[in-house]
Amino acid sequence: MIPILIHGMRPKLFLIACTSVICSCTSYKSLRNGYINGVEYYNDSIPLYATFFGDIVFEKPDKVNKHNIRKKIKGIKNISANDLLLYGTTNVPPYYEVLFFAKKIKLNNKDIDSIKVTKDTTQNRVIFRKSYREKEATLVLSLVKNLNSYTSIIADGKTIINSITDDKNKKKLSYYSIFNNYHNESNFLYVIDKLDKAPIKNNKKNTWEKHQLLATLLANDPDSKRYKDLLHTFESNVQKRCQKYVDSIIEKQLHFNSITTIGQIKKLASTTRLIMLNENHWKPNHRIVAQKLLEPLFKQGYKYLAIEAVDRAYDSIINHRKYPVKNNGFYTREPHFGLFIRKALELGFTIVGYDDFTTANREETQAKNIKNILDKDAGAKIFVYAGIDHILEGSPSKKRMAQYLKELTGIDPVTIDQVEVIANTKEDITLIESKLLKKSGKINTNVDYFLINNITSGIEKIFDQEEISEIVINKNALKDYIGKNVLISVYYKHEYDRYKSNSIPIMNTIVNVRDQDITIIIPTSTVTVKIKDIDNNTILLKDYYTKTKKIIKK
Repeated sequence: MIPILIHGMRPKLFLIACTSVICSCTSYKSLRNGYINGVEYYNDSIPLYATFFGDIVFEKPDKVNKHNIRKKIKGIKNISANDLLLYGTTNVPPYYEVLFFAKKIKLNNKDIDSIKVTKDTTQNRVIFRKSYREKEATLVLSLVKNLNSYTSIIADGKTIINSITDDKNKKKLSYYSIFNNYHNESNFLYVIDKLDKAPIKNNKKNTWEKHQLLATLLANDPDSKRYKDLLHTFESNVQKRCQKYVDSIIEKQLHFNSITTIGQIKKLASTTRLIMLNENHWKPNHRIVAQKLLEPLFKQGYKYLAIEAVDRAYDSIINHRKYPVKNNGFYTREPHFGLFIRKALELGFTIVGYDDFTTANREETQAKNIKNILDKDAGAKIFVYAGIDHILEGSPSKKRMAQYLKELTGIDPVTIDQVEVIANTKEDITLIESKLLKKSGKINTNVDYFLINNITSGIEKIFDQEEISEIVINKNALKDYIGKNVLISVYYKHEYDRYKSNSIPIMNTIVNVRDQDITIIIPTSTVTVKIKDIDNNTILLKDYYTKTKKIIKK
């Protein structure tokens, strides 16, 4: 797995960071050029860091009215609307406006690190000031509704103003920190824009970090040109290394092609109780192969589908609900992964999550959790769908899950790797015995088979022709976005009606809007279409009732 860090966040407090060079003549230009990472704010002002509350919704800089700001600060000395860095309002009680200013000043020694709090009951506001090292920050909390007591907003303001520092080491912006702030956001177009605009130094480490995250996000629309370009960058060297060996094997007809591969895997499945297939987490076409294997394996008696990416705490809920939602896992939010899980549940598989990041030996714990299935059901046959290296039956660096499981159960699993070998072939899928690549030297052959996956992702690769339809989005709905990119997400209506933003779409597509209708191919169903822009505004939310190759709009 790539090292994506997804951690829980404090429910109330988050860190705001402002890094820039402010002088007393700071203008709205600095506000417009600021960078907001969730509730983390960066600007080219003096180094300034502060902790704000997570229930404050900050307004877009270009929406802040300078004249209104002047009115709101009337009567407050030594601040100007030109010094404004942030403006927002709370979305839970107590309701107040937040105005945050900073400027450069001359300080006497006695003023250094001083904090002043002024309660202005005539204007229903509290003013907080902190002066330090020729800088002054001013925070104004202005009540939206009258309160009998100012206790709560004074406490909030003191928490914010006391946290202010200019220590650059206290908060460093990174691509991972941006990703973590937005990992629950469905609009990946919006998150990608945040990564692209981040003021982060361009070096080898940061570039690789960003590329990994972009590939993970863009996997939600594998048809996009940017995704394909990223994939080519990642895979071109591996392909060059593998191509001549694969060409030689195919020339000698020692492979299984698109027609015979599934049959061969079905045959292999009859010889064991454990079939293991891995995936690269940013390649949705790997999930298409996994889905194609479901029915043949089910007919072979495989009733359990153990998925690394499913949160163990939610697998029983998925089995009851019969479809995944966002909090069931991170990678399972990708549309192809969601369809894979839905199909497994439709066929009658029991989904089992088996991963655990909390233990000292993750590989061994994974193996023990899969073994638990066999302990509870003596006749169980399990299809294990894992991340990259976990299915290795031997590894020079560390023992992996598959090796542990083989030792714990005495069962020799059939391991199929669709990550290690990349090559151009005429076939959508090509299956090769690993022993045929032992002479390559740089390929880890500690699996039974390699599956070369050249399937093009898309609805047409998953559903039969009679199961798909078209919907048409009228160009008038997007007339204000000509020449701009928008994200179109399609959900099963019954899922979206119940879970709203926690739902998993059945497809995503980034579209550059032109002055014409947009036609999208979807599975025949009643669907909800949501279109969002790069600023995360909802442009359209509409239900479509479809029949094969026809459309009826609500």
